[in-house]
Amino acid sequence: MGGPAVALVLVLAAGCGRIAFSPVERGHTDGGGADATAIDTRGDGAAIAPDACSGITFVAGPALTAGNNPSALAAGDLDGDGNLDLVVTNYNSTTISVFLGQGGGAFATQVTYDIGNTGASSVAIADLDGDGKLDLAIADTNSGAAIVLLGTGGGAFGAPAVFPAGAAAEGLATGDFDDDGKRDLAVTSFGASQVDILLGTGGGMFAAPVSYPTGANPIGIAEGDIT
Repeated sequence: MGGPAVALVLVLAAGCGRIAFSPVERGHTDGGGADATAIDTRGDGAAIAPDACSGITFVAGPALTAGNNPSALAAGDLDGDGNLDLVVTNYNSTTISVFLGQGGGAFATQVTYDIGNTGASSVAIADLDGDGKLDLAIADTNSGAAIVLLGTGGGAFGAPAVFPAGAAAEGLATGDFDDDGKRDLAVTSFGASQVDILLGTGGGMFAAPVSYPTGANPIGIAEGDIT
């Protein structure tokens, strides 16, 4: 779609500090302390603003080249080898990037999957079809949809399935909202000022969205039992 690829800056735990910008995903990418992976959207290599303390600090790790305008990141053990892997959405590309972890904070070169639209704005990792393999769910702003890629094993994914949501879908979370043992999706609709609930029907499929009004232009979303 034009424009340069942008690097992810991998930051490995060594002492005290904070991430200077987001999005960011925390996890144990090198088998040691909790690390952080941030997207250098400005391309200037800046990822860390250290705190003045004697606890945890961070040291620069490898830069990983993703697609055009990476917008969100999630981490999970996609291939079941015990190493965290990374998934990155590329907003101005029709692809997402998957980086399989090799241990010690190292990652293989990206494998890209075409999702058919630009505008991917968030991604969640979960077992959506109950087969024991991790799957991906992506909110796509430009198409107003949730896009699901089911895991096929070994950190690979099948063809995308598109499920309509609200206008300008931005954030996405997954959980079992109706307690039927199947994963459901919640998608914020920036354009319609609502959240859309897509109940799982089994096998990685989802019912038509049920919409609930929110405040103006919602972006992020998280699921949890807050009552």
